[in-house]
Amino acid sequence: MKKSITRQIFIIFLGFVIVLFILSGIAIRFFLPNYYREQKINELEYYSDSIIEAKDKGADAEEVSLLFDRMRQNIGGEIYLIDSSGQTMGMFRQGMGRNRPMPDHNYAWEDGVLKETYENKLGVRIYAFGVMIDDQMMVYEVSITSLEEAVYVIMKFFVYLFIVGLLVSIIGASFISRYISKPIQDLNTLALLMKDKKVKEVMISKRQDEIGQLNHSLMLMYQELLSNIQRLESELTKERAVETMKKQFLAQATHELKTPISVIRGYAELVYDGIYKDEEERDHYITSIYNETEAISSLINEILDFSKMENGFFNIHVKPVDIQEWAENVIKTYREYIKMHHLEVICHVNLSHRKVEIDASRMDQVLKNLIANAVEHAQSKVILKFAEVNQRLYITVENDGPHIADDDMPFIFDSFYKRAGKQSGTGLGLAIVKQIVLLHHGDYRVENTEDGVRFTVII
Repeated sequence: MKKSITRQIFIIFLGFVIVLFILSGIAIRFFLPNYYREQKINELEYYSDSIIEAKDKGADAEEVSLLFDRMRQNIGGEIYLIDSSGQTMGMFRQGMGRNRPMPDHNYAWEDGVLKETYENKLGVRIYAFGVMIDDQMMVYEVSITSLEEAVYVIMKFFVYLFIVGLLVSIIGASFISRYISKPIQDLNTLALLMKDKKVKEVMISKRQDEIGQLNHSLMLMYQELLSNIQRLESELTKERAVETMKKQFLAQATHELKTPISVIRGYAELVYDGIYKDEEERDHYITSIYNETEAISSLINEILDFSKMENGFFNIHVKPVDIQEWAENVIKTYREYIKMHHLEVICHVNLSHRKVEIDASRMDQVLKNLIANAVEHAQSKVILKFAEVNQRLYITVENDGPHIADDDMPFIFDSFYKRAGKQSGTGLGLAIVKQIVLLHHGDYRVENTEDGVRFTVII
């Protein structure tokens, strides 16, 4: 059976209050009278010793009567002035001007000092103290009887107090138990919701105590855990997508290899069997074979580069390079390639003969992949720009082809990714561009322009 923390706190608090009342009743019934009596006797002893000390020092009746009167005012009781014949006399201090009946008790004097405790006919315990001065006796009496009656009244009142206190305690225990257990129950509910990942709104306690701190810590832990779960799910989804794209890549690579191999084989057989009209046709076959081998070589190089990327062996070897000279060589190399596809080439170079630490061959590969991508999608022109901005090299390759869809834009540099509708290629070219740029501690981006698409590399 599930135990409620509210009930447990209620029972503990109520039990504590009941035990406290019981202990208080025991103290009032058994310990308070004795404590009161001892305190009163100690006080009487103190005043008595003071009067005896004053008498021994030769104080007269006036001075002693002042001390008696002070004791009566502070403690209470009665003061008697007794003459040598045993009759009580009025005293000249305030409150003592009337004659008082002689107490029905034989005092035991010792060396002119009286200090004893006796019980009168009514059963009341009396503390008597007196001193002899000249032919008179000053006697002070006060009741030190037990507090039975007072204790009875107090205990009777205590019963009512206990009943009222018990009712108040029940209400207080109920409120306190709910006040303490409610946030704990909320945290338990929150933890169960966290378990099922059903938390829609952040529950933040306004309490500043340990429970509030626990709520805050739990929420931080949940948010971090949720972020990790979402990140893992995203990575898992991405990993599954990559696996799917790998399979597609293998199929595509097989197709990409199969086509040029078939072309090479066919042209080679024609040349081998001498089935051509003239040398011009033969040279055409040989040129086609060469171009197809170049395509195969490029595909194999991409696969090898990807393998190195996967295994962490893809690296660069930088050395100082004159960037203007390098840019001019790149333009010279790829200008004819672009024109071969019946596209206009527009070049803008704004560089100085400054030495830059780059891997020239890898940067050639970056330009080759970007230009190949631009040529594939361009309709009429390809624009190449090389510029220096704040001591950094900016390279842009722009084409006037169709825009990249917003859904494709975040993934355009990922391995194996090909935007919708694209059938050719392995999906590795831009991923290799990304890796080379990052190894140069550079940056890369792609954006749709008014006329087409622009790729930018910053080194």
